[in-house]
Order: sequence, then C-alpha cells, then structure tokens
Amino acid sequence: MAPVLGIPVISRPDLLRACLESIDIPVRLVVIDNSGTGEFGDYGALVVEPAANLGWTASVNHFIRSFPSEPYWLVANADAVFHPGDLQRLVDEPGGWVGVIDWRVFKLSADTVQRVGFWDENFFVYCSDADYERRCDLAGVDRHYITGTTSHVGSATIQEARYGAHNRH
Repeated sequence: MAPVLGIPVISRPDLLRACLESIDIPVRLVVIDNSGTGEFGDYGALVVEPAANLGWTASVNHFIRSFPSEPYWLVANADAVFHPGDLQRLVDEPGGWVGVIDWRVFKLSADTVQRVGFWDENFFVYCSDADYERRCDLAGVDRHYITGTTSHVGSATIQEARYGAHNRH
C-alpha cells in the first residue's frame, strides 16, 4: 500500500500546487486545510478542514491520529518542492525520524510516536521540531537527515498579515 503523506496548509495555494505537482511516487495524500476558506479544493487528496486553525503542530498530530495503524507517516511543509527521487529515498530510509536535508519533509515511525508521544501543541508553528528532536534524543530514537535537493520556501505564512502575529507569538 502507498505511504500516507500529510501536508498542513493555511495559505498560498500556489505553493501547495507546486508541492503536489512534484510528488513522484504513489502516496495517499492528506491536506489539512487550516485556512478556514476552503480554498484548497480537492487536489486529488483527502482534504481535512478543521473547524479552526489547528496550527502546524496540532495538524501533524491530527494527521497521525487519523491513520493510527500506519507503520510510519510522511509529513511535508506545503511550501516544499520535492526533487525527483527524494521522496522514495525517504520512504526507503530506516530510522525513527528521518528528514530530507532538514525537517521540511520527514518520515516519523509509529515506534517513535509510541516512545516519544505526540508533538507538543503548545508550539503552534515554530520550535516544535526542536522540542521533538530533544525528546527523540532523550528516548534514544534514531533521528537523522538524508541528503537531497528538495527545496523549501520557508516561513511562507509569516508574511501573511492575518497569520503573522499569531505565528510570531
């Protein structure tokens, strides 16, 4: 069965479209649309529209909880563009938490979530990865990066006036 890939999104449908167009392996795609506008349509994906903006961290937790029997979950930032082969290499790479270059795209194993727990939702957008890294290290989880050239705009939503203040908080 194809791996499940979750992509939390709040704005910039153009960036999400570029991300989705760069996926080069079969995946079961889940878009967590936090925009509150329904602007992300179908995209050939399961689109989850929470009643309120969950933020990035709670969106990842919601995605994981929605697919509890998976051996691992793939998570991507909506502003990432996959380089050919990077996603397949990520799927094939062993480890508890494996990122491509950094944590713009990563694979998280069910064993890791069982050992470390879910992401701390007190971190709405930023710093949740540093917290989870530390918790993985304390639990002895194999956490590493693989090389690749997947690109990432980075902090695309902080430029949006409607989200910037909350994200900076």
